[in-house]
Amino acid sequence: MTLYAAFFREGNFRLPMSRFLGKVLTRYGIHISQVNAIGLPRVTHLEFICRVQKIC
Repeated sequence: MTLYAAFFREGNFRLPMSRFLGKVLTRYGIHISQVNAIGLPRVTHLEFICRVQKIC
């Protein structure tokens, strides 16, 4: 359980996850368990940029 707690804390991951994150994971055919604590903030940052630019 410690590993998952660190993943949630360090990756800033919250449940329920956003639709954007779900679409990215589905698009690339990966499961949330395959994303590491470094990659998750990058996807979240991409989501913020897309929202600011009104791309998604």
